[in-house]
Amino acid sequence: MMINTAISDERIQQYLGGRYGQRGETRVRYREAVEDCESVLHLDKTTSEIARMHGHQPEAFRMVLKRHFPDILERREKLRVSLGYVKTLHLGARKSTEDKYAAALELLRKTDMTVAEAARETGVDMLSLQQHIIFHHRALADERLHRRLESLDKPREQGRLNANGRISGPRGTAPEYYAEAVSLYGEHPEMTIKEIALKCGMQPHSLGCYLRRWHRDMMQVREEYRRAKVARRQAERARHNEFTTKAAKARRKYAPALPLIEQGMSYDEAARQTGLDREQLLSWVRHNRPDLHMQERQNNWVTLPNGVRVSRQSWDKFQQAAHEYVTTDRLLKDIAASHELNVNSLSSFLHRTMPQEVEKRKEKRNKGATGTTL
Repeated sequence: MMINTAISDERIQQYLGGRYGQRGETRVRYREAVEDCESVLHLDKTTSEIARMHGHQPEAFRMVLKRHFPDILERREKLRVSLGYVKTLHLGARKSTEDKYAAALELLRKTDMTVAEAARETGVDMLSLQQHIIFHHRALADERLHRRLESLDKPREQGRLNANGRISGPRGTAPEYYAEAVSLYGEHPEMTIKEIALKCGMQPHSLGCYLRRWHRDMMQVREEYRRAKVARRQAERARHNEFTTKAAKARRKYAPALPLIEQGMSYDEAARQTGLDREQLLSWVRHNRPDLHMQERQNNWVTLPNGVRVSRQSWDKFQQAAHEYVTTDRLLKDIAASHELNVNSLSSFLHRTMPQEVEKRKEKRNKGATGTTL
């Protein structure tokens, strides 16, 4: 049974680079010793003896193997035991060590605490805990690293895990130092940052930076309050200027005619009763009260049974004459004279609105039923 006598560059390259990969100088320094550990020719030697052969400290060399080549140690020890050599290495963590760091590992799995914070919380050495995680809980280390790297592309927010493993938030005594100022900023939106800073004895610039960094939600509430205050001021200014501006004067001028138009009265009648100019009234209503203008236009148009739409003014003028034209056989000029209408105007109205009745009159005239001027 043989093991590779040399480690290829591609094999070792997988351990290089990255935030926690092996450094290049370390690879060059321990390369020959690692190859000897991988070789079957040196199975009779322990890792300490191989380290001394190459002038390395046995403990340092063993740490390199545990950190970057744990599979080599496991395969080598299993092969030595199968060939009858005495077991010299204990693979994996001892039970006493696992019990020692169990509480710290539980904190690291369930929270975003750093290794130093977990070590202080459980009363163990931070460097020993970090080494224990790297050697025996690589999956936990990779999971924590993955969570930290995910935050690189996200904006920093208070309470969120950063790429350095810390929870984003103010450090040291900053929360206590700015506590009173932050309380005033939230409870008194009418006070400016400068006024709050002077009252609390601090620099306005530093207070503004602290609020923008850690209390952006409060600044958004303050901005909404400011916008509402500006809107109230604008509304008050608009009410104040309502009776002094040119537009307000125009509204007061044409106000008496608006109720008449809303009741269905034409522009001519409304202008005549209020003493206004008809064209000026029409122009003002069209530009300032388009809803009323459309209502007036709808009220001033009539839809006939045949679907033709005519103005109410024309319909009121020619309605009786048109009815008589349809129901009797009188001549058109006689109908126009009896109603004091212009015969050409009446004829044009009938041709536009009642072309079918005009055609019937023509057919009757061609048959000799009666005489007509059409």
